[in-house]
Parts: sequence; structure tokens; C-alpha cells
Amino acid sequence: MSIRLITQITGRSLLVRHNFCLSYNAIRFLSHSSQKKLQRNDTPALKTHLQKNSVSETIKDISSLRNIHKPKSLKHTDLRTSTLEDVVKQIPHGNHRVKVIYCINAADFPLGLSKKFRHLLKTKSVKPENIFYVITKIDLVTKQYQNIDLDDFKKYFHVGINKYLETIKFEVPTDNIFLTSNKRKESIDAFVSSMQQNHGSELYFIGESNSGKSTLTHAMVKQSLLESPDQEEANSYYRYKFTPSDTPFKTRRSMEYSMPHLDMQVIDTQGYIDKTKGLYGLIRKPLRPSIQSQIHKMEKQAVVTLENPFSRARFTVGHFFYLNSRGVTFFKYRTNMYGKPSILRNLKTSLKNNRRMINPNFKEHLISPFRGRVDFVLDKLGYVELDNDDGFYGGEYWKVQIPKNLRSVIRSPSIADYVEFGLGNDKFLKRFHYTRLVEVETHLNTKTLLDDAIRSSDMKTTV
Repeated sequence: MSIRLITQITGRSLLVRHNFCLSYNAIRFLSHSSQKKLQRNDTPALKTHLQKNSVSETIKDISSLRNIHKPKSLKHTDLRTSTLEDVVKQIPHGNHRVKVIYCINAADFPLGLSKKFRHLLKTKSVKPENIFYVITKIDLVTKQYQNIDLDDFKKYFHVGINKYLETIKFEVPTDNIFLTSNKRKESIDAFVSSMQQNHGSELYFIGESNSGKSTLTHAMVKQSLLESPDQEEANSYYRYKFTPSDTPFKTRRSMEYSMPHLDMQVIDTQGYIDKTKGLYGLIRKPLRPSIQSQIHKMEKQAVVTLENPFSRARFTVGHFFYLNSRGVTFFKYRTNMYGKPSILRNLKTSLKNNRRMINPNFKEHLISPFRGRVDFVLDKLGYVELDNDDGFYGGEYWKVQIPKNLRSVIRSPSIADYVEFGLGNDKFLKRFHYTRLVEVETHLNTKTLLDDAIRSSDMKTTV
């Protein structure tokens, strides 16, 4: 890998920045004296050294990269985003015309749903019946089920939302939930058709960054253009005033579009994220702006085979967590998560190699024994379906190392279980629940701790 090539593109993307961290190992190939001079950054000795003809261009390039990646020069590279509170502030108080469309990414459902969202809207006097929940990018979790009826599939998410909101005593009616996917045009058409019935309304599209808000507003605008009496004026307004960005984090202000023939306003608000938690809380600041373009999603189903029931090997996807399935020799998984699945024999080596990208503050958690399939969901990352194929249901608990502040939950039944066995069966969803992972100190007797947790019913409380 050429460091000279890296400096030519000035470290603008995550690929370059990440490669800088890895390619910095090239310094060890320099002479001892060159390494010492390189470490004295911005000193007269280094400047003189770099001007010598005997010094290679590679050394100059490494020095340039050191300057580019100084903390003081990285301030502007961090994400410039809004919080949920900032977005909700834009909604006028007491306006009976306001209706809110809350977009939630299906990949990490339900962790993309904020429980304080309802409270914030209550301060704006938005009635519960005027809040609509759209589960976007549904193709990410149904790719293997191309012919599934989304109306039947909606029941899974309807129960899932209400289970998640049980603790705040809030219930969402099924008519206020929609499932959409870019791969299934009929789902977006059905959503647009339903929203257009709200004549005289102001529709506020709200959601996390990259949750699909702009896709839905774009669809509504396109449909409006087809129905507009003044096509030339409508096309001009659309082209110059309504320009949703295809790149995450680029929508930094609300964009409004007027539909006069429906007496309706559509407001596409900027996406919000929490930079202290979830995926973006883990990634170091210089790497955040281009994270979506560098962490590629893989959909793969395979079997993990361990050496023995008490193997120290860890299963990971993208090195964002490390799972040790104690008590079983193998299990199946299906991943709908960013990153590449792999089996690690040496956890310390992996943490050391990955520390330049992820803040290395991992906490150990426990997953209670389960039979069949469950979904292990991680905030902003997606989920891994774990299939305890041999039906083992003993007294051993699965250990998993998760970074601090990364929210996670076990969702049962899994999406695959529902699609294959529960469609059209309302009784199947009566056992739907979320299970919290229990954080433990590594020096404690984890089995005893989990036994106490189960007896006190802490393991199966709704998050």
C-alpha cells in the first residue's frame, strides 16, 4: 500500500484515515535515526531532515499524514448532526395541522425507536393518533423472503413496538404503522397514498440519520408533481428547492415542500444521532463522517463450529462484539449486520488490532440459555440471528463482550421464526419479548449471578 497515494487524497475518507492507522506500521521499516526524527514532529531538525535528498518521499508523506491527523486539525471532521430534541423543537406548538412520521430502520429494530420521543411530542401537543411509525428498509430483514405479504409481516413489528413501549404505557394502533422498502415499490406507493388523505396537514418526517426519511419525502414529492396542475412550476420548485441528499449526515437543515392541491406541507427534517452511544459513539471521531461508506453489510448464513462446549474461541461480526457460546459445540447464525463474520482464537490480539478504529472499552455481558432462534440486536449495527441448532437448553450462559454504551437486546421470537412458523398465527406472537443482557464483572461467578438474576425476573423484563 502506497502512503504517497494516501496523501494525494489528503485523508478525506474513512478508507484513507483507517489505512493511515494501519499503514503507519510502515514506519518500523525506516532506520532507527529516521524514526526518531519522524517522532519529533514540527521540529527544525525534522524539517531539515525532510529537505535532504537522501530522505525518501515516503517519509515526507508519513510526516504529512501526521500533521493531517493531529487532533487540532480534526475538529471539522467530526459529524455535524442534530439531537432528537433539536429536531422536535422545529415543530410548532399547539398546531392541530401537525402530523409526525417517525422513520425507524428495520435493521436494528427496536433500538432505533426513542422512548423519549413520545414525551417530546407531548410537549408540542401532538396527539398520539397523529403520530405514524414507518419501519423503513424492510428489505434488509426480508431479503430471503421475497414473496412475503407485508400486511401479515406488519403484525410482528406492531407487537414489537408496543412491547418496547410498555414501560411508558403507550400503545400504537396497527393503522399507524407502515412497512416500506425501496425494493418493493408497492409498499412506498401504499404509504404515499395513505398520507395524501391527510388534507390540510403539515407532515414532519423525523428519524435518525440514514433511516430513509428523504426517500419517503422524495416519493411524496414525485407523486405530487404528477398531480400538480402546473407541471412546469412544480418541476422547477422540486429541482431547486427540494434536494434530499443521498449521503448520510448531509441533510443539516429541514427542507420543506408545498403541495397546494392538497393544502399540505411536507417537512423533511435533518437526521439525528447520539454521538455518545451506539455505532457513532464507538467509532473514533476522525473516522465517523464516512463510516457508512466503509463498513459494508454482508448477508450470510452459516454454521459456527467450536472445538468443544467450553472453547475460548469468539464469534464476531465486524469486531463490534465477541460472542462465546458456552455449552454448545456449534450453532447456526444469519447476519444482517455491518462487517465480516469470523471466528477468533485470540481476543486480545483482535482488540489490539482494532483499537485504532473502535474505542476499546468492552464490557462482559451474559445471554441466558435459549432454545431455537433469537435475534441479537445491536444499536445502529443490525442484528445476528442465533440458532441453537442442537436444542441445548442447559445451565450454561452465553458470554458476549460489547463496547461500553452500545445498546443491545435479545429479540424473541426471531424474525425468521415468525416468517416461517408464525405468519397468520396471532397466538405465535403472544410469546414475543425482549431480554436484557446482564453486565457482569469479569472476576465474579457469572453462573451464580445469572441464577440470581433469573430468580428475580430481571432477565425477561421489557427494555
